[in-house]
Amino acid sequence: MDRDEFLKYLELYGGDLARWPSGLGEGARAACAESREMRDALDLERRFEESLMERAYEEPSPGLEAWIISAAAGVKRPEARKSSVLGLLGAVFSAIPLPRPAIALPLLLVIGMAAGYLYANYEEQDADNAQYAELIYYGGDYNE
Repeated sequence: MDRDEFLKYLELYGGDLARWPSGLGEGARAACAESREMRDALDLERRFEESLMERAYEEPSPGLEAWIISAAAGVKRPEARKSSVLGLLGAVFSAIPLPRPAIALPLLLVIGMAAGYLYANYEEQDADNAQYAELIYYGGDYNE
């Protein structure tokens, strides 16, 4: 048995050579006796499988079953209750459709023009107020 074939069967049948089909298991034992690289690969696979077996069982999250069934059926899954403020905001804004890129640029242009117009009028109003304040404070002529 060559190296590539051994590694392919190692992935398929695992690190326990007793579980391999009879003809393949004997060939794998002979290949391991001849090659240190194959023995190391077999040892690595055994240690990997042992570490997997030592891992503690984790309980699935609540709602996992409903999520799997709805995903398989292509139905929008029911949302879990959002307890945080960010979750609430996400739920509120998820219902608002986002503008398409073709609309976004003209929309930004209009918003920029409106902001510029308001800012320009605000500056003129401040200048007029400064002139009135100067007139009242110094008692000078407003038309100077």
